[in-house]
Amino acid sequence: MKRRQIRSIFVPSTPEDTARHEAQLRDVEKDLPELMDWARRSFRAIEEPTFSGELRRAIIACDLEREELISRIGITDELLNDFMGGDASLPSAALDKLVDLLGYRLTKTG
Repeated sequence: MKRRQIRSIFVPSTPEDTARHEAQLRDVEKDLPELMDWARRSFRAIEEPTFSGELRRAIIACDLEREELISRIGITDELLNDFMGGDASLPSAALDKLVDLLGYRLTKTG
């Protein structure tokens, strides 16, 4: 089998490109502490030994795209973010749809 040679192409940046990239980097650096805080809260919420923690783990493991999930359970992306971060609860109707969508069933024990 013949190996293909990979060519590199260099496109020089304009001063405007450099300024735009530096501005984007400053925005990311400014938002990073808040993003890291959200990530820490999310990891704690996902690990909770609770019903909500179990639902968060099931959401992560499910094969649905995020947009389809929020559409099918009738919530906003912001509410899902808040739920995943442990900052909000889901409305009862959304919980019912989510539980059904993920294949969970509530059973009485004891």
